Amino acid sequence: MLMFVGELLSVETGEYNSLVFRSTRYDIGLKEYVPCSVSVGISDECKQYLANYRANIGNRVAVGVDALITKKSKVFCLTQTDILDIDSLINH
Repeated sequence: MLMFVGELLSVETGEYNSLVFRSTRYDIGLKEYVPCSVSVGISDECKQYLANYRANIGNRVAVGVDALITKKSKVFCLTQTDILDIDSLINH
């Protein structure tokens, strides 16, 4: 399991549930890093944590994820935990 750490911008629900984080990506044309968002899918097992995810919008959070490779060779992350305490992760 990997840890995804970042500022939680929103929790999207509907047909596809996801956490949206603030991030950056390298823009080849500009030759610099630019702001973007990254979506992390919410697994069926983690739907029970939706209220806690929503309560932490705007905060820097850590979530345990599994990284999966899509058919188009992209990395897709799927939640495996509720929000974790960043300080305890760093200190251990």
